[in-house]
Amino acid sequence: MKFDFGTIVVVVVVLLFYLRLILLQRAKSKRLRDLETIIPKPKKAQPVNTRASAAEVMRFRFANLSLSILAIVLMVAGALLVAFTGLDPQLRAWWWVPVSAGVILFGFMIR
Repeated sequence: MKFDFGTIVVVVVVLLFYLRLILLQRAKSKRLRDLETIIPKPKKAQPVNTRASAAEVMRFRFANLSLSILAIVLMVAGALLVAFTGLDPQLRAWWWVPVSAGVILFGFMIR
């Protein structure tokens, strides 16, 4: 399989995006672990809703919702550049620019 420059750039950008998500999750779990050591546990066993606590741990927030939507629009625009064969081939060759910009912007919007 032959990879062009744009495909390689998009793969690297997506890998960096996933690395950022992993680092955010690792920092969040470390903060929760540190918080458990600071706050003493109650002596009486209380029922804990494990579903709610697991959802709290895995939740990500967006810094700016409008920029997050713009990032999604950029990624879809790059996909549409490849999908429409009637466009100018020189324009279609730059499909990776909006996709990469959208992934980078989306990565910075997650906190």
